[in-house]
Amino acid sequence: MAKTIVELNPDRCVCCYACVAACQDLHYDIDETGPALRRAVRQEDGDGTIRCGSIGCLHCPDAPCLAACPAGAIRREAETGLVTVEDARCVGCRRCRQACPYGVPQFTADRRMVKCDGCGERLRRGLEPVCVKTCPSGALFLREPGEPSPSAPLLRQLFGKK
Repeated sequence: MAKTIVELNPDRCVCCYACVAACQDLHYDIDETGPALRRAVRQEDGDGTIRCGSIGCLHCPDAPCLAACPAGAIRREAETGLVTVEDARCVGCRRCRQACPYGVPQFTADRRMVKCDGCGERLRRGLEPVCVKTCPSGALFLREPGEPSPSAPLLRQLFGKK
C-alpha cells in the first residue's frame, strides 16, 4: 500500500505552526473558524529542553475511535487506510474523543465530530497532504498504514489525556 499516513519526526519540528495554518486554510474559508484539525505545541521541560510536536490524526491501526462510535460514523477507507468520519451519521456522543489516546476528535458548535482527514482527496490526486507539503523543516512525512507510529509516545505526552 502507498504511504498515506502523516508522521512526525519530532527532532526536526521547529514549532513554526505552518502545518496548522495550512490545514486551517484548506478546510475553512478565510472568514470562517472551526475546530483545529491539526494542532501544534511547544513545551519547555523543567531543564530547559524544548519539545515541539504537531498532530492531526494518526489513523491508528487499531483505531479506538472507530470501535467506540455507536453510530457507525467512523470508518477506515480501504484505498488509503485513512480513518474518516461521516458527519451526517455522527450523533455527538463524544465516545470517540474519550477513546482516542491523543484527544484528536474535535467537535463543532452543533456537536458533530471533525478531525484530520489525512487530506484523502489530495492523496487520491497524487498530492501530499498540505501539512506535509508546507512543513519547512521536513518534520512531517508519510508512512504506510498499519505501521505503528514511532512518534506516538511523544505525541501521547504532548497531546494525550492528562
